[in-house]
Amino acid sequence: MPGFSGGGGGGGNPSTSASHDVSPIFSTYGVPMAATAAVLGVLTYQAYRWYHLRSQRARMLLTRAKSSPGELPLMRPIVMDAAGEEKFRNFVRASKLPRQLKSALCRDGVFIGNPSKVVALLEKMIADGSECFQVVTDFDATLTRYHREGKRCDSSYGILDSNTLLPQWYRDEADRLRKKYYPIELDPLLTIEEKTPHMKDWWLQAHEALLKTNLHRDWLGKMVQQSSVELR
Repeated sequence: MPGFSGGGGGGGNPSTSASHDVSPIFSTYGVPMAATAAVLGVLTYQAYRWYHLRSQRARMLLTRAKSSPGELPLMRPIVMDAAGEEKFRNFVRASKLPRQLKSALCRDGVFIGNPSKVVALLEKMIADGSECFQVVTDFDATLTRYHREGKRCDSSYGILDSNTLLPQWYRDEADRLRKKYYPIELDPLLTIEEKTPHMKDWWLQAHEALLKTNLHRDWLGKMVQQSSVELR
C-alpha cells in the first residue's frame, strides 16, 4: 500500500544469498540470472511472511505500530536451529540440481521455508529453458532492500511521500494516511477480506492527494536519487 507497497519483505538478503555464484549454471541453460534471483527472492519472502504473520511476535508488532505509528517495526529473517539447517541442506544435496547451485543454496544464511517446492521449481526451470520462463514479482522489499543498518529504506511510494519537491501539505497527508491504515495492514487478526476495503480507501485517498501536487515526470529521477531506495 502507499508508503509500504509490496508487503514488506524481509530482513537479510535471501535473493542475493541464494543466487551467489550460480550465474554460469543458468546462463548455460538459457535462464536469465536476474529472473532466477527474483524467483528465489519471492519464494523465500513468501515463506517468511507465512512464518511472521502466524508468530506471536506479530501481536507485538501490531501493538508497536498502534502506539508509535511513525516507527516502522523491523522484520526479522527466519531462524533455523542446527538440525533444521542440516535437514534442509541434505534435501538440497539429494536433489538433481547442478553442483554449483547446490553449493550456493547450502551457504550459511540461506533459509528457505519450503525447500521441496524451491528445488522442484529450479529443476523445472533448468529443464524447460528460457523459452518457457516468465517472472512476475513484487518490487518493494523484495527486489529492493527493506532496511539498512536498522533504518527503513524507502518504498516506491515512500520516495514520493518524503521528498521535498512535493508540497508540505501532501507529505503531511501521506503521513496521516500511513498512521491510520498501516496498523490495519499489519493486523494479523484481520482477514484479507476485512483488510481489503481499508487498503482500497488508503490507495484512493493517497492518489487523490498526489494528483493535486502537479507532480512532473522530470522530477522522478531526482526524487529517486535523493531517496534511500536500494536494490538488493
